[in-house]
Amino acid sequence: MVRGLLSSATVACLIEDVDRSFEAQERWRALPAEDRRTAGGSQSPFFQPFNLDDDADLNYRLRIGRMIRDYNSVHLADSPAALFDVCGALEDCGVRQLVSEHFGERPLMTISKSSLRRLPYKEKTLSWHQEIAVFKNPGQRAINCWISLSECGRDAPGLEILPMRVAEVERQGQGYGLASNLLETLALDAAVVPLFEPGDALLFDDLLVHRTAMSERMTKVRYSIENWLFAPSAFGLAHDALVF
Repeated sequence: MVRGLLSSATVACLIEDVDRSFEAQERWRALPAEDRRTAGGSQSPFFQPFNLDDDADLNYRLRIGRMIRDYNSVHLADSPAALFDVCGALEDCGVRQLVSEHFGERPLMTISKSSLRRLPYKEKTLSWHQEIAVFKNPGQRAINCWISLSECGRDAPGLEILPMRVAEVERQGQGYGLASNLLETLALDAAVVPLFEPGDALLFDDLLVHRTAMSERMTKVRYSIENWLFAPSAFGLAHDALVF
């Protein structure tokens, strides 16, 4: 947990980036399907759909992600203006250097998992999970730099985590989330919901057991950035990354 990773001025800039990116994405979503395929980045530098000509599977996953309104996110790679500001902020506060030293090599940033978030209260959210169940590459090395741009954890949705090491991975359903028999052994009364101030960050790897903290009292919207970084030498998601 890193308190005050980003300055108040940087936070204000990134909140504006989030709002402008969401507005531009909504304009793109409102276009007819054929126009969405050809519009490219003609609308705004805050939303230019990122595609790779030779990777139909990745393009499909990105397109589906853009159309899921309930997920309340914009792919960071789809917003060149916001991507520029986020990378600059992480460079200025030393995150890129820190993660590079940890990996022993310059990190990659995922395309489909790094995102801008604007999350209101929702009745249903993802269950307890480890991201390694999503990435499906046990040999990888990954770090998420999760940054809150607003107060969260009390009046706005936050993060709920199990502050213990869970090295084993179990999957249920589509491979996302931990099996219920394992959950019963994890002493869920030990779960904590950190209170974040604007600019606070949580750095964690893909084995951390966590979920979105959500309750009816959380009536405010949470602004945040999710930024998954990987060691290139053990990266398992082909073509799904940018050099950071």
